[in-house]
Amino acid sequence: MMRTILAALAATAIFAAGQARADARDTPGPAPQIIAEYDRDFIERSGAQTFGEMLDTGIIRYFFTGGRDLLIMVNGRPYATTAGDLDTLPLSAVERIEVLRAESLGTLDGHAAVRGAFNLVLRKDLDGFDVRSVARMPGRDGGDARQGSVVWGGAIGAGGHLTVGVDILDREEIAGSTREHSRSEWTEGGSFAAARNVSVGGNTVYVFDTSADALRAVPLGACDQALGYTGPLSNPPGIDSGDKGCGFAYGSFWWDSASYDQRNVILSLDHPMGERAEIHVDANLTQGRSAFRYAPSISVFSVAPSERLLDAINESAREASPAFQATNEDVFSVGHRFIGHGNRDWWTSTEEYDASARIRGRLTEGLGYEARVSAWRLDGSVSGDTFVDAEIIRDEIQAGRYDLADPLSTDPDHLRAIERSSLREEEDFGGRYLEARLALAAAGPAIGGRATAWTAGVELADVEAHRLLAFRAGDGRTRDVNGVLGSGGTSYAGERDAVGAFAEVSLPLADAVDVRAAARADELDDVGGLRAWRLGAEYRLTNIVTLRGSWSSGDGAPSMHHLYSTAAQGHPYVRCVPESGPPPRTCDTANYRQVTRRTSGNPELEPAGSERHSIGAEARKGTFYLVVDWYRLTTSDLPGLHDPTWAMLNHPECPPGGGSSCIERAAGDITIHESFANIVETELSGVNTRFGARMETGWGFVAMRGFWRYVTSSDERIAGEEQPYPLPRNAVRIVTSAGRGDLTAFWALNYRDAIENRWDDGQFSSWTGHDLTLDWRAPLGLENMRLTAGVYNVTDAKLSTNTAHPSATDGPRAAGWGRTYFATLNTQF
Repeated sequence: MMRTILAALAATAIFAAGQARADARDTPGPAPQIIAEYDRDFIERSGAQTFGEMLDTGIIRYFFTGGRDLLIMVNGRPYATTAGDLDTLPLSAVERIEVLRAESLGTLDGHAAVRGAFNLVLRKDLDGFDVRSVARMPGRDGGDARQGSVVWGGAIGAGGHLTVGVDILDREEIAGSTREHSRSEWTEGGSFAAARNVSVGGNTVYVFDTSADALRAVPLGACDQALGYTGPLSNPPGIDSGDKGCGFAYGSFWWDSASYDQRNVILSLDHPMGERAEIHVDANLTQGRSAFRYAPSISVFSVAPSERLLDAINESAREASPAFQATNEDVFSVGHRFIGHGNRDWWTSTEEYDASARIRGRLTEGLGYEARVSAWRLDGSVSGDTFVDAEIIRDEIQAGRYDLADPLSTDPDHLRAIERSSLREEEDFGGRYLEARLALAAAGPAIGGRATAWTAGVELADVEAHRLLAFRAGDGRTRDVNGVLGSGGTSYAGERDAVGAFAEVSLPLADAVDVRAAARADELDDVGGLRAWRLGAEYRLTNIVTLRGSWSSGDGAPSMHHLYSTAAQGHPYVRCVPESGPPPRTCDTANYRQVTRRTSGNPELEPAGSERHSIGAEARKGTFYLVVDWYRLTTSDLPGLHDPTWAMLNHPECPPGGGSSCIERAAGDITIHESFANIVETELSGVNTRFGARMETGWGFVAMRGFWRYVTSSDERIAGEEQPYPLPRNAVRIVTSAGRGDLTAFWALNYRDAIENRWDDGQFSSWTGHDLTLDWRAPLGLENMRLTAGVYNVTDAKLSTNTAHPSATDGPRAAGWGRTYFATLNTQF
């Protein structure tokens, strides 16, 4: 039904185009307000290969978003948010990037529009061929990337213009062992707490000694470093008595980042429809493939040991201090790495289609219209090896066929146990979005010599998203994710129909005062009504100084994942493990360890709300500008989960057979059962400052531009309980440049304050990085050519690590690469 209505709306738009009677190139109505603009020159010299990379390497996103997601638009239509994968947007297709104010986006829905947007304007003025190639080479192994594009633009028909091109991208993986933040580091004979990227699940057995009412731990088997183990380390998570466990150096096996290759075909068409209207069509077809590797599967699970396994446990128990003897009366769990099954490897393949057709015209001299139909589709699949069937492997262990002490055993029974318990991941994911929008726009009566402007319209949308996850054995049987060791994820599928109406007006109240207001209402067939409001005012105090203020509010629908996901397991860390008993419980000492959490969707979720207040001032004189904006951003009723430590302290124990919102304990295993709920609230306030100046001299020019973001407060509450919500108080980016003739040099300084971790018992140290770029236009006299070369992260500044948990890191993408060289060659003919 919805698709039929969408088609009818599109037909109405085309009919209206045939009735239009004026020049379509000057359609009235409020225009988006641009905060900042980055032109083609900026893109060409950036050294970035995709839009997502540009945002992250320059940490531009960090400043404009205030630490929150921001809407991404393509030619004025919503596309994604900064939380998504933006690598499918090739820079070769982009003419300029606009940063838009939230108060000028009142006709759009969703949380992200409350915070503003990036708008990517596609190329439409190219005349001839544009060829661009970019090479990126980190100073250490891995991560090399190559990108090339060929784009042609030219006149078509009577007054039309067509741009078409291809873009090819290839990135190598980065092995975890090549970078400080991702490699495994430990001291032989040391402790787990001092190790980095080392898991307890090498081969560590937890024994609850019923005779002594105490939890003990022992390493199992040889714990040979040649096989990836660390050798015995003291105090595995949950133990503080000095007992030892066998760790595993997973950082020596995993890839810190995946390999990736991508192919894009891009098109942008503008053409008049007689003298009455203009049509614009743009399309982007993307095909991508990636590969990723992780170390062999791991799990902590309870076991009933066979006689042979009990003998192996006691062999280590006799070496413990103090020594002890395990019996069948004790309770056992083991943290084990299934190295005999092999590494986990994922191969992902995607196809993405994004297309839009827009017609603009005028119905009368003062009344214009815009009609748009947009379609997006993603088809993806994942194939992964090798995972472990939890039920089968437990049976094989209990029967004594799988050798826990020696997972590389060549015993025939052991090898058959590996074969029977091995699983292959199969995932089908994707979605579609079909939208039709029809808006009228007009100029109203003039006030003080300046006309008012308004727009109003309707929008229909049909949305579908799915992720179907299964694990298949060699004999064809399947398991869901909760029956698998070594993988997380969830399955969900959902559809949504939406109908929306909107209106916006721009009103000049006096020569120096402008007011802008907008409202939008949507009805969704799965979660009900959404509302959005915008109000902004601007006062030009002098020719130099402008004052402004705004208020934006909007509802956001929960995702299909939050609504419809089947139960899926994750493995969060908790700060402590309290004793059993009714809540609320307490922990006397920190006991950092990993637990299992089974989370399911909740179709009863309500929409979330977001509200932003802002006041600011701007001063501009010649090439100098200074902009200061204070903001406060609040969100409420976001879908979320209780903090796992809070859940351990406050959820009741599960009844026999399981339950919801409860804690299940089985020997040393701990499982938190939860579903998503509207329990998360955040509040963020701060000051964003932008500044810049340029000075011409007798020999050339010097210029500077920069950002400074200061966070005055950041708070989060989950179910009314205040939680740490740490953000860096200060973040600064300053770019200075100097140029003479066709040669320009740029130096960028990036700084981020220290960040307290979420548990307030450690911090990520401050991070400072430098980027250098040399931009040479018409090198060696070659016209229509441009050569750019530079270095990201010149000082090779490393990612910051959490002082309380060294395996956790923070910092921009370039810090993960290390010192990285890049070169860009751009030519037109």
